[in-house]
Amino acid sequence: MGWDFRVESTYRTHPKFILLKQLYGSEGVDAVFALWAFATEERPKGTLANMTDKKIAAACGIDPTVIDPSEFVNNLVEIGLLDRGEDGVVAIHNWKKRQPNIWSRGEKDPVKVAAANARWGKKEPDSKEKNEKKQAVVDADAPAMQCMPSAMPHPIPSYLKSLSQAPDGERARALVFALMSESTPKVRAKNPGTWPGMLQGLLDEGTTLEDLERATRFALQDPFWRSRIVSPKAYCDNYGQILDQATKAMAQEQTQKGDKTQQGMSAEAWEALKRKAKTEPEVSNKAVNAKPP
Repeated sequence: MGWDFRVESTYRTHPKFILLKQLYGSEGVDAVFALWAFATEERPKGTLANMTDKKIAAACGIDPTVIDPSEFVNNLVEIGLLDRGEDGVVAIHNWKKRQPNIWSRGEKDPVKVAAANARWGKKEPDSKEKNEKKQAVVDADAPAMQCMPSAMPHPIPSYLKSLSQAPDGERARALVFALMSESTPKVRAKNPGTWPGMLQGLLDEGTTLEDLERATRFALQDPFWRSRIVSPKAYCDNYGQILDQATKAMAQEQTQKGDKTQQGMSAEAWEALKRKAKTEPEVSNKAVNAKPP
């Protein structure tokens, strides 16, 4: 499955495309669209580095026996559809601005991440210096930590392994739909084709696949939320509140587990120890020092 790239509906009346059509006819317009499709698949940053004019023309579908590749590329630069840097590298004009989702594929927009962190009350990531200090502490404690079990492991779900190369929105949809199909009772999502775009928007705002999994699992276990996440719009509208409740519930569960580890022996063991203490002197000392439930 390929990716989508944006084309403004006014391109037909744009001076650049009018000039392009005057020079090369409809084939010139098709050539630019072919180049955009190539960049979407192979050069998401829009930079055509290590590509000669001949290779760029080939990506446009230009026949070099009919149209000179260098002349064609130079004309695209002159028209303003391509930019040629001082180092000679050619890039698609305004690609980041026109195709932000493609340009940022696999990355997080820092502005959107900061806005999402402020919205959800998340802390900004530590600076490089702080991370280096933390790593130094971890390295120093490594020998002692080797004998300790890993807390809360997060293996990659099997339904995501086959989508390791898919767009983030597609992977997120596979994750959410898999959780819905595994839930009891099962939940059937509406409008499956619109989910990747909606989930990609949440990911662009700074959420993670782990956040989506936590929120979805929590919603599926709650009768109130279960019926309110079947459509992409409802999921998006309620996601923030669901994630907040899921995070609080997880923190409360961890606190309860911590309290249990601080408790003494079970009530049954305590009663048994008291009975033994009445008949065995050496057990009486243990009962004095024992921590009751």
